Amino acid sequence: MFIHQPFIGVFSLCVVYITMGGRHIVKGSVPSSEDVLPGFCEGFSYSPESGIFLPKKIAASPSATKLDLGSHFEIRCSIYPSSGEGVGGQFKDCLSQISRILTAQGVDRKNIVQFTVFLPSDGFLWNREAAASVLGDFLHESGFIPPTSFIGQTPSHGKMTCLESVILTPKENISLKIRHEHIPQVDVDYSAAEVGGHRWMWGGGLEGHGPDTKTSCVRAFSLLADVLAREGMSFQHIVSQKNYVDSICHRNYNDFNVVRAAAYRRGGLVDGFPSATGIGTVTGVPGHFVMEFVAYDGVREPLDNDWQRPAHKYDREWLEQQARGVGASIGGSLSSSTGLSVDTPKFSRGLYLPESGVFLVSGTASIIGTKIQHTMDEPKEMRIDDLADAFVGRGVGGSGFEVVADAGGRFVVQTTSAVEAQTWQTLKIINHLLAQRDMSVADIRQLRVYVKHIGDVNRVSEICRKVLGDVPTICVNGSVCYEDMLVELEGLAKK
Repeated sequence: MFIHQPFIGVFSLCVVYITMGGRHIVKGSVPSSEDVLPGFCEGFSYSPESGIFLPKKIAASPSATKLDLGSHFEIRCSIYPSSGEGVGGQFKDCLSQISRILTAQGVDRKNIVQFTVFLPSDGFLWNREAAASVLGDFLHESGFIPPTSFIGQTPSHGKMTCLESVILTPKENISLKIRHEHIPQVDVDYSAAEVGGHRWMWGGGLEGHGPDTKTSCVRAFSLLADVLAREGMSFQHIVSQKNYVDSICHRNYNDFNVVRAAAYRRGGLVDGFPSATGIGTVTGVPGHFVMEFVAYDGVREPLDNDWQRPAHKYDREWLEQQARGVGASIGGSLSSSTGLSVDTPKFSRGLYLPESGVFLVSGTASIIGTKIQHTMDEPKEMRIDDLADAFVGRGVGGSGFEVVADAGGRFVVQTTSAVEAQTWQTLKIINHLLAQRDMSVADIRQLRVYVKHIGDVNRVSEICRKVLGDVPTICVNGSVCYEDMLVELEGLAKK
């Protein structure tokens, strides 16, 4: 058994395909009694109506949901610690919650296929070492470490750590084969599963250790191509990719996009791009880059959003402006002879998996066309009729915002800051995207929230909770890829 230590080539492959559980305001399947073992373990309560596991000590937000993917079940966990001192103590508490879920489902630790661990940016390397040590103790009898990403994004609500995890569980009379592989030559781990006639690969913690972003990304994408080939897959099989770029604004995000585009072209991926997020971290490590991905050999339907220009079709002038930090929208023309190498972000706004009904929502910000919306702190009234199905009947209102019905019966929200307005606008954009498969934000089953300024966490979290209800959510302090963007949302939806 081995444990990756900080700054060693961590490539623990495992990204998830999730279907998040229903809740009382959402149309969707409700887990049957056989989905959950009787007498759920102490420390948790389970709602058969909603399919949500609630930790009793932090019952304000759900920790996990169990979803039926047809061929198997997935339990998607979004866990905050309820006790413990420091990174090590709080991470140990998070893993204890995972243990209770495993026990309740009658499976063991080999059914864990992915961990994503969020750590404070200050002292990142030390924090990662502390978390890695706790994880090694947790899995010392298992003989493997599931693919694990350690991310330098400070958790919300004053916590020292939080985590996401994916657990697979079998259905009766359907074979579920899970493998955890290690490639010692490059110190690479990945997880793979065969179930229902399909193959999956999960990836996370894929890192390159160069002096700059470009060098790190080149190595990471090279490893990615090699590992996919090991399982008979290619870039065309990637359905989701999460990319964590240190100090992302301006040149570093551009360099990442240039490397990604070149790697995809070499691998034959020229359209039909996966869902993806590119988000910033702060680690203090020059060129730090971490990647997560999932690959799948079934049918995939990449989708764009007609409210936004496809990212893979952005204008060169706009890309140059952003790389150089010039502005929030197209304005004026920059010479194409500036010497700056640019390429478009190669991702789709979302991706639908028709065989499981899963809709993967890429990292989404408040952009209409190519213009970043709501960049000024000022009072604003926004129409949100299109979101009404999600929150009507639950009541919406709270500190910093209020939703009312105007004289025409239309729902409007009063906002006072740019981050509030951007959050509402982003939810509207996601809602419009999901409508392509007859879904809405009411069908979101898991959410991840990136907030540029930690002081905005409460306002953004409250808006999302009021609109989406009890959805497993992780909220972290993440630098959004362009200067004037204050919040970014990604998620997964399923009816």
